[in-house]
Amino acid sequence: MDQKGYIISGLSLLLMVPAMVLSICLLNTFSMGNDIKEQTIQSDKIYYASQDLQRNIPLLALEVLNETGEEVKINNLPYSNSPRYIKDELQSRINKFTSNHELQSDLEIKCTINSVHPGKDPWYVEVNSTLFLSQKEFYHEEKVSNQVPITQLVDPLPFIKCGVYGDLKYTENRILYDTLLSEYLQNQGEANSSYYTNASAPLLIHKCPYESYIIHGDENTRNSCINNGFYHYSADGACYLCRLEGKAVCIHPGLEVFILVPSLNDSLPLSAISSIDHVIFSDDIYPGEYIPLKFLGFDYGLFLDSAHRSKYGIP
Repeated sequence: MDQKGYIISGLSLLLMVPAMVLSICLLNTFSMGNDIKEQTIQSDKIYYASQDLQRNIPLLALEVLNETGEEVKINNLPYSNSPRYIKDELQSRINKFTSNHELQSDLEIKCTINSVHPGKDPWYVEVNSTLFLSQKEFYHEEKVSNQVPITQLVDPLPFIKCGVYGDLKYTENRILYDTLLSEYLQNQGEANSSYYTNASAPLLIHKCPYESYIIHGDENTRNSCINNGFYHYSADGACYLCRLEGKAVCIHPGLEVFILVPSLNDSLPLSAISSIDHVIFSDDIYPGEYIPLKFLGFDYGLFLDSAHRSKYGIP
């Protein structure tokens, strides 16, 4: 081969090298693109599964709380450790939920319920959990805290306290004590316990919208509150989890509600235990003076002590 042939062969080789490098780069780019696409798909699957799980934790917790309160309403028995019971029951339902989710995907999903306890706001129960989701080498771990509302749940306390004397009657939204509350108070040695014969109270917990509470001194506001069966914040009353244990008072921020008594004759000595649920159902009892009022057009009344009169702006 002459010198000219060598030169042409050399040039051909030099032209082939960039082409080969370009081809390798294109292959690497294509492979990298596939890897990125696969990573994106895996990341999206984990993200959406995590969001779905986080949406369902408070829903399942509310379901457990509702069923637990309903169970007390039926059997009149308190729970010895309501946070532990609710935590264990919720964990069982979460496990079923994650197992079903795993069957429908190729993800590993775990959710551990770390704790259930009263919220700083008594209108909520706090549920804390840890989520772990993975697919191949990708994973997501997160701690989650949910505030589960207790509004529209059954108040279990009256059923626990009075259930020993018989089954409480109730309507869609009211507890009708009949003679059971007066029997309970008589057994506690309370004077004028008969005044609480045929007393009534709300069945479901609803938050009073009239804040501050001192505006209950207005008759229309007070009547609206009582007619709707609203509950109020109380540093002395029990939180929902403690109510499930039959406690009328506890160390957590709690609730209180009015218990109405039938209209009384003015000729009677109108003094009896204060008509606040945590006063009636606890050992720290004190008397109140009678206040006549209307409930859904009927004459009823309350016994209120001076502290609660002041709290609600009632002279």
